[in-house]
Amino acid sequence: MRYLWLDGLRGFAAFVVLSFHYFAGTNSLANFGWLAVDFFFVLSGFVLCKAITHAGNNGVSGLKTFVKKRILRLYPVLFLALSFKLSFQLIEYSLELLKGDVGTRPAFDSSDPARYVLSILLLQFLFPFSISLLLPLWSLSTEFYSSIFQIILRLTGSLRSILLGILLGVFLIIISGVYFEVVPNWQEYNTWVFGFGRTIIGFNVGQLMWHFHQRNLRLRQKYLSFLTLIGITLSMNIWLFASDLVLVSAFFWFGCLVLAVSKFKNPAKTSILSPILKVLGETAYPIYLFHMIFLDFLSSFFTNRSIGNFVFFYVVNLIFSFFVLKYLEQKVKSFIKRLIKV
Repeated sequence: MRYLWLDGLRGFAAFVVLSFHYFAGTNSLANFGWLAVDFFFVLSGFVLCKAITHAGNNGVSGLKTFVKKRILRLYPVLFLALSFKLSFQLIEYSLELLKGDVGTRPAFDSSDPARYVLSILLLQFLFPFSISLLLPLWSLSTEFYSSIFQIILRLTGSLRSILLGILLGVFLIIISGVYFEVVPNWQEYNTWVFGFGRTIIGFNVGQLMWHFHQRNLRLRQKYLSFLTLIGITLSMNIWLFASDLVLVSAFFWFGCLVLAVSKFKNPAKTSILSPILKVLGETAYPIYLFHMIFLDFLSSFFTNRSIGNFVFFYVVNLIFSFFVLKYLEQKVKSFIKRLIKV
């Protein structure tokens, strides 16, 4: 079943991440935008629980099928994003050459080809220097390989396996020694250990919510919504007093939010909200990948990070993402299908 309300929330989460990077510490409310990435992890665990359970139960063939489906889902837009990034870099580098002001850090250098290869393979966690090419790829890298590791370790299917997965995530966060009292440095391996822990916890909380949902957890909608709002408020308060503890409450309440919203019925086809929620959900992924590329390219034009400029920036990303999905993504997907023989 497709939950259009979850599509809408996915789109809202992409909007929050975009605002987080756009305002970059200048807006106290936007500073909480990083939490939206954890919601993506919870949401992925919720919608992929059935697929990852099936893969875990079918050994090598199940793993191959799961990986191929994830590649078809993630790689077309990823390939396009990296292609646009390369185009913008070459344009900037050409302008630098024409002006004769190529400095010690040119727009394109000899190490960038390696960064592109590692980025398309999502292997940034092995070679952290490559993440500087496109920062949002850290979450794709950790999510893609976390799900594969869980299938290989057979941490799928049962509630016991899910709880073990959550404990594994907590363990990784503890040994990493990285919390949010300082800005995470993705050039260091311990930050990647933290990232994997964060991803695994969120992914498994989402799976836990799926199991509760399938078992028809008898909690009234209004109570779930109320608890979720209280939980988000508590998360923000915890942030003020002990920022490293914020994930403890954030993951749980994001999970409650997924469970609460997923219990809404699908809006009728004639509903005004249906196409809006669908567009928000479908464009969330390309917005997440492309917004940093546009932000870097347009930073010289957006010297004033005003609300008006932000609205314009978001609308441009929304329109461009819709264009990518409508006219480009399917062509790349067809090519990848032939390549991996699906």
